[in-house]
Amino acid sequence: MLVAGTVQARRPGNENPELPTGEIGSPRRRRVLAESDPLPFPIESGAEVSEKVRLKYGNLDIRRPTMAAALLRPVRRSVPHRRR
Repeated sequence: MLVAGTVQARRPGNENPELPTGEIGSPRRRRVLAESDPLPFPIESGAEVSEKVRLKYGNLDIRRPTMAAALLRPVRRSVPHRRR
C-alpha cells in the first residue's frame, strides 16, 4: 500500500479509543499496490488449526507465537553454554 500526505490529529469527537492510532487521522491519498488472498488461518491468535492446514502452510505456522517460542527455546538454552 502506498500512502502519501500528512498525519494529523483527528477532529474532536472523531477519536477512536479502541485503536492504538485512534487519536490521529491517516492521509487521504492511498493506493493499493498489490492485493493478496486472505490468510488460511489467523497468525496472531491462538485459534485451533488442523494439522493438515498447518503442514500445508508451514511458512505461516512458524510465525504464530506458540510455534516461534517453541522453535527458539532450544536456541536460547544452547547460547549461554556456547559462550563458556
